[in-house]
Amino acid sequence: MPGPARLVAVTAVIAVVAAACGSDSSGGPTGPTAPRAREDAETLTTNLAASQVTASTVARPDTPPPCDPAEITTWTAAVDIGADRATAIVRLRNDGTAWCEIDLRGSRRIDPRIEPDLWLEPGAWGDLWIGPDDSATCGQPKVVVSAEITIGGVARTVPTAAVVPCEWTLTAMYGVDAPVGPCDAASIAAVRVGDELVVRNTSFRPCTVGALVEVDGVATAVRAEPAPVEVRHLAGGDTIAFAVTAGSAACDPVDAVARFDAGVDVAVRGLESCDTVSVGAGEPFYDGVTGPLAGFPAGLDGLEVVAVLAALDPLAER
Repeated sequence: MPGPARLVAVTAVIAVVAAACGSDSSGGPTGPTAPRAREDAETLTTNLAASQVTASTVARPDTPPPCDPAEITTWTAAVDIGADRATAIVRLRNDGTAWCEIDLRGSRRIDPRIEPDLWLEPGAWGDLWIGPDDSATCGQPKVVVSAEITIGGVARTVPTAAVVPCEWTLTAMYGVDAPVGPCDAASIAAVRVGDELVVRNTSFRPCTVGALVEVDGVATAVRAEPAPVEVRHLAGGDTIAFAVTAGSAACDPVDAVARFDAGVDVAVRGLESCDTVSVGAGEPFYDGVTGPLAGFPAGLDGLEVVAVLAALDPLAER
């Protein structure tokens, strides 16, 4: 038997339908659509949830609590490079045990069009884009290696690698699909750049690369201590690095193949026979004061912008 709330809702809707359609002297419907309207109204109100029939005075029980900023791991996973600018894509990973809400409201620099909230399950990813504030004008481009944001009302400094014509701002935030299996060799590129072996997912498919276990043709060494942020899964465009130590003698180029424990074998350009590569999980390539922007001044001229943007694309042919 329907409850009182449902009977009241059904009665109210039927009364409105009856008044709108009119009736004859016997009280019967005057138009052919009135019985159908009554059926539709009854079906509609019968299928309403209890919270739709009566006013709700409590929060939804499944609303996540604010994220603890200490449980959100951040790193610059990729960079979107333009003609005179670069937007950093900062990964947000929930390393807590419960799903939670990332709330950026209160951040000092945030585009008013951004969606400031993101809910993340444990282990899930989000992407925060840090790029140019097109409303600002100051005439001198600059590099940005860290950004002050607010997560749930708590101030947090995140590493970044942006190049902006004037000032930076938070331009977008959204969830990222989880990896759907191991990476394949065709989607992974690797090259030695300076004292690092750089690895990138060149596809659009998130995948697992795992830890580096071996590099043919060169010696390997285990890191003395874990990297501050260890990365084993790559979204499209994500770039990670492994330390390379060069030998003191003159060395010959080698056709090296890097092997990862997710079952991925990747050809590597630029290694030499006397190099030693650090094995284990990868670490972020772009991050902050140790990334490719570390040697550049905060303020740039036109020629320096070109050099900075080139440094942000380590896999480009040189």
